Amino acid sequence: VTLNGVYYKCQTTADLTLTAAVTEDDTCKPDQGTDTDPVGWVTRTVDSKDWAITFSAKSFADGLGASGNQLGRFFIESDLVVIAHFMTNPDQGDGVISDDVLYEGSGLLTGLKINAPEKGSSTYDATITGNGPLTITETNRTS
Repeated sequence: VTLNGVYYKCQTTADLTLTAAVTEDDTCKPDQGTDTDPVGWVTRTVDSKDWAITFSAKSFADGLGASGNQLGRFFIESDLVVIAHFMTNPDQGDGVISDDVLYEGSGLLTGLKINAPEKGSSTYDATITGNGPLTITETNRTS
């Protein structure tokens, strides 16, 4: 996951969730005294689509990239608007031909949870809520 072109290093998990809000057609009971209607299928229409990215990472990353304290500063001091990138790579090893899949969209940093356990590394969890459509780009790779 990158936010505004900055890679947040040492991620331990990352999820992209796509959702759709739908409306179902109304169902009615049959009139009294008439035969019951056969059971039918529900028909839905899509009202809106949405997306969100959640990711977790170690708070203090060595090397290039950003760390949890930089994201905390961004949350406190900015308007929370970000351009988010989410990339998957299904490479399973030598000899596999696969695609890198890049999702990109404008979003808002709507959640940041900083964890400080008694033992082990400090971590954080972040949520980016979509603010408009996503684009998807597939890059063909050969091994």
